[in-house]
Amino acid sequence: MFEQNEARPDGGPDGLQSSTNPAASVTDVTEIRHPYHAAASEYFKRGWTDPIPMKGNPGKKKLPGVAGFTGYDGKPVGFQQLTEWAQGYLGERNIGLRLPAHVVGIDVDDYEGKQGGASWARACAELGEPPATYSTTSRGRGQPARIRLYRLPVGKTPYRGVEKAFNTQFGEDVEIIHRGWRHVMVYPSVHEGTGRRYEWYGPDGSLMERAAPALSELPELPEAWVRYLTEQSQRSASDDDLFDDAAGSAGWTPATAEAAMDRQLSLIRSMDQHSKVNSVLGGAAKLFGHFVGSGLIQYDKALLKLTEAVAANTWHSDEWNRSHGKEWTAASVIVDALSNGMSEPWPVADPENPHYYDTQAYWEHEATKDAAKAADDKLSKLRARLHSRSGLDLITPPTPLIKGVLDVGTVAFLSGKFGTYKTFVSVAWACSVATGQPWEGREVVTQGPVVYVAAEGVSGIKSRVRSWELAFNQGAQVPDDMLYVLEGRIRLNDHDEVKLFHQLIKPLNPALVIFDTLHACSPGAEENSSKDMGEVFDSLSGLRRALKCTVLANHHTGHAGERSRGSSAIEDDADTSWVIKLKDAEDRSPANQRTLVHRKVKDGALSEEVPIILMPMSETGSGYVLGGQLEGSGVSEWLVEEAILKALEAASAPRTTGRDRAKAITGIKASNDVYMGAMQRWKAGWTSANAD
Repeated sequence: MFEQNEARPDGGPDGLQSSTNPAASVTDVTEIRHPYHAAASEYFKRGWTDPIPMKGNPGKKKLPGVAGFTGYDGKPVGFQQLTEWAQGYLGERNIGLRLPAHVVGIDVDDYEGKQGGASWARACAELGEPPATYSTTSRGRGQPARIRLYRLPVGKTPYRGVEKAFNTQFGEDVEIIHRGWRHVMVYPSVHEGTGRRYEWYGPDGSLMERAAPALSELPELPEAWVRYLTEQSQRSASDDDLFDDAAGSAGWTPATAEAAMDRQLSLIRSMDQHSKVNSVLGGAAKLFGHFVGSGLIQYDKALLKLTEAVAANTWHSDEWNRSHGKEWTAASVIVDALSNGMSEPWPVADPENPHYYDTQAYWEHEATKDAAKAADDKLSKLRARLHSRSGLDLITPPTPLIKGVLDVGTVAFLSGKFGTYKTFVSVAWACSVATGQPWEGREVVTQGPVVYVAAEGVSGIKSRVRSWELAFNQGAQVPDDMLYVLEGRIRLNDHDEVKLFHQLIKPLNPALVIFDTLHACSPGAEENSSKDMGEVFDSLSGLRRALKCTVLANHHTGHAGERSRGSSAIEDDADTSWVIKLKDAEDRSPANQRTLVHRKVKDGALSEEVPIILMPMSETGSGYVLGGQLEGSGVSEWLVEEAILKALEAASAPRTTGRDRAKAITGIKASNDVYMGAMQRWKAGWTSANAD
């Protein structure tokens, strides 16, 4: 990452410099003309993979970022998109970070009469003081106005509406920034109002010597804060929550509606100078409006209840007017919000239910309908699968996950003998889907999170992932919220364990789930039994349906190496099947060509074969696979020499070992010339620790 006081490696025509005086946290606008071009790629390499060019040039009005890349439904940015923006006119713009799913920013506004510092203090008093952390601000050190950044545990994300709940409980002028809400303005952007540059500050409050922390350096929020930000039960229900929780699918009764309205009236009576008055009163009045529209309460009665609650509040509405510094009346807010709610009436429960006015009895009566409803649901699902002739024309072909390799919402197998690089290939596919980087020139059409079940050990996965990052991702780590590795197996022939696994990964919304290997994840199952393997396949298919994702299983081939080992039902039921074949079926050395063969695809044409080579990487002690032929590539002899040397080292062979003895020790098939080259390096003191 670029350092403060140094020109950025991507500095562009400005040769962008940071503050040379540690006490100065701001810089004149004239020094900065291309913030996004200067810094976006560097943020990406430190794990901030969604930097967005902000509309409005430095020093001008701040506007939302590029459409389609923000909010709950925003697309990931990816390095290719980032580069296009940085090299075009958007490179002149400020830079905002859309946060990863497991990161939150707590934005405290405490200037020009804003009270965020006091609200933050109240939250800390109730939930506990969170650890010191990294922050960004354009207002300098030693003051509370800044965005503090924290990590959340894997699978935990802020719920929708958390900002409103926080302000209602602790006070105004604090916002909770997360992946679905807003962005974080960062160095070297310039504040649109003050003309000052945003700077990063360390946990001790000092100006950072480098311009951004890595994601892994952010501290995790304490448990009380995590619960408050991610669990809706920790605060008062919002308008939408009341609809979901109290009404259910059967609609509202007078009793459930009255309980919801009473809760809102209680919130109005307890408002004080720290409350967001428009939000609390407007939200309550809108809820009343929903019920007016449904006929569960008359308009005049709703208006009376709301105004009485305002009058009962000890902090009078005149104080509200003065605190807002503008013309404001409770009546105007109530009338407007009532009208809005009336335009969207909420559903009413069946009045013919004999227990309509008795809430508890009503739901007990409704529960008796569950069995019949479940049967109807099953029939509806079955009916949805029955197509007329014209209905067949409406069925769309599968959407590619990786074009020509895997499709969305399918079950696929990658099979091969041991030593055929199955894990190298599946790791490459996983990283490509997680980052959007093409695989061997094949486009990633559907980027998304990946869950990798490392049933045969996680350490090898770590080194393979890092090798891929160095080779194909500019050295940048795959984002934390895009790749998850589960250590150990999931027993696919254990229904309860599969259900737990589904509950674990459902919040991650994976696009791809990989089981490496199928054998390790089906202990005790007889591979030649269509019954046993049918149960395993049902688990794979069930996860595919429930998660709406692609499921890939690495599997072994039989003795001939032509197809997946065991019952033919495995490949028969799969949507896609790939097999890695060896040119010499018994030779596992790097000199033997591996070829990835597309054996089966249910919808579409088979793809061409892909010859693959393993490229060792000394930095990781592992390597990565690359498309290509060994013969004539100049790689073959070098790979074989490396394999011979590693085999000799593993056998603790003496440095005086001769060629013939080396052949006996290693068992690797190679020419005398290759062995002679390897033995010269061995006698010269070669070790894996100092290998090139």
